[in-house]
Amino acid sequence: MILSFLVVLAVGCKQDFLDVEAMDSIEETSFWESETQARSYMFNLYMYMFPGYSAPSTVASPYDGGQFLIRYQTLDRVKYNAAFNDDWAMVEQFNFDADPAQTSGNWSNFYEKIRLANYAIANAHRLPSNAKHWEGVARFFRAAYYADMVFLYGDVPYFDEKEGLADANAMDVFCKKRTSRVEIDKELMNDFKFAMEACAENDGYCQVNKYVAAAMASRMMLREGTFLKYHKIDEAMAATCIQFAKDAALFVMNSGVYAISDDYNALFTSDNLSANKEVIMARAFESGQTTHATLSIC
Repeated sequence: MILSFLVVLAVGCKQDFLDVEAMDSIEETSFWESETQARSYMFNLYMYMFPGYSAPSTVASPYDGGQFLIRYQTLDRVKYNAAFNDDWAMVEQFNFDADPAQTSGNWSNFYEKIRLANYAIANAHRLPSNAKHWEGVARFFRAAYYADMVFLYGDVPYFDEKEGLADANAMDVFCKKRTSRVEIDKELMNDFKFAMEACAENDGYCQVNKYVAAAMASRMMLREGTFLKYHKIDEAMAATCIQFAKDAALFVMNSGVYAISDDYNALFTSDNLSANKEVIMARAFESGQTTHATLSIC
């Protein structure tokens, strides 16, 4: 009787009866079905590259999101600012710790963002519309994060797909050898070029478009090119990077989309810069939601 019951149970039950979609999260199979989903996903990549998209400043932590597009790293005993805003560019010497920590969160933070970008690149084709634009946005971020990583560490392992970083058993992948920074520079320029060609000219206020990609690419490749040149690492690649930076800058300048404003004060005292032709990328100011505390921390 028991055996007969088990046979009936095994044969009679449909397997898909137990396949229930999660109630508290979005399944991968149901994602990448709209541009709204893609835009929401991409904000995971904005927050570190563009700190103005992170949490608002607080009294306890005045720098968290307090400045837009301002990031600091250190190299060669000088602080540098690779983002758009030049107002806080540092020129003072930086004193390195004689006994630095053995670990740093930067390494894992970079790869977390790079994997997010690789995942988006692998899935953007599933979108019903503007798939190339969203692939371009993802490739822009991958290039930007790798550009910062290379400038900070030099040679690093290069991953161009989401697999590997998620497979806890693939130690051969986790222990992948470092890729030459010169080889990574080639990949960066390929990604930046793709973004400049594929991204929309205007995807709305506060959104990455082809000109945002080009402007950041210009700054990052100029930084990389001059570093390679003056540290005598690879003069040929240095020249290539610097030429790319020049071409990317001209791409923005010759677009006719942007122009120098005759109202300098408005650049720093406006709640909304969407109509200001000098601004390439901005953050919306919403009282009580998205603000800054730059003046309060001076």
